[in-house]
Amino acid sequence: MPEENIKIGRIAVVDASFILSYLIPDEKRVTVNQIFDLYKERKINFMSSCLLSFEVYNSIRMACVRRRISLNLARKLINLFNEIEIKIMPVNFKKVFSLSIKKDLTIYDTAYLYLARLEKVELLTLDQKLSEYSKVKL
Repeated sequence: MPEENIKIGRIAVVDASFILSYLIPDEKRVTVNQIFDLYKERKINFMSSCLLSFEVYNSIRMACVRRRISLNLARKLINLFNEIEIKIMPVNFKKVFSLSIKKDLTIYDTAYLYLARLEKVELLTLDQKLSEYSKVKL
């Protein structure tokens, strides 16, 4: 999602790209940090699908394997991620699968999109394609 288009609401679905932008030093973005400031002030709450932890842990692992970050920093980032309060919501995987075929998105991305639409809340993502789909009625 382009940074200037992020709107603040009381609750928002977050995807892995958004969380990783906050966690990994070379992916930091000003607007993401501003939203996390609001989170720390309890002005915004996060929710996500059960896939979020798998994606975040794997991305941190890969950053470590590719030597973008040290193992010590990877462990710190995992701890920081675990401190973020994110309400994990169930998704209907059959509906997610169908929507993923229809929109040509990964199951992971579609799960976030599905949840945002189901809950009628904003999706916070840095994925351009996913961001575009989150703006249209499904």
